[in-house]
Amino acid sequence: MIQILGGYHISLQSARALNKLLSIDDTQIEDHCIYKPMNDWLVANDKPQFLVGCHTWPDVPGSSLRVFLFTQCRYSHENMQLPLAEHHLDRKLKKWLEGNIHTAVEWVTLEDRYGFAAMGDQLARKPQLRLSPGKSYTLAEYLALPDLPDNETIRSMRSLHLRQEAERQREST
Repeated sequence: MIQILGGYHISLQSARALNKLLSIDDTQIEDHCIYKPMNDWLVANDKPQFLVGCHTWPDVPGSSLRVFLFTQCRYSHENMQLPLAEHHLDRKLKKWLEGNIHTAVEWVTLEDRYGFAAMGDQLARKPQLRLSPGKSYTLAEYLALPDLPDNETIRSMRSLHLRQEAERQREST
């Protein structure tokens, strides 16, 4: 059965800006592998329901490499309405991305012919986060619970991360 993915895509330059904002070191990462440290960050920060992938878009010769931030995954069926609809929580993530990395993001629905969903299954070997009885949250829903962090909060988190890294390096020498 084919899986259908929905999410946003951004340029490599915007993906690197996002990584910098989240203190993800991608300096030694080749463009086509930029999704790997992003997925590692999502797992390390207990957000495995979200998936990042990298592929050319549109899927025709001569297209550029794009980074996909998938928020939805569905199995295809006869009565499926395509393209997948952007939900309120998806749009909240879009607004956060546009405001924090200062780029336009575009919603896309695509057939998962490249195994992105399988990669996500390997990354997330645990059930969805449960915050209220009987309700499972997707990453987009989880991110929407508290307000998404603003630039100042992220800068503070990054500063703390850099101080901790410096301390670890001093201790190891």
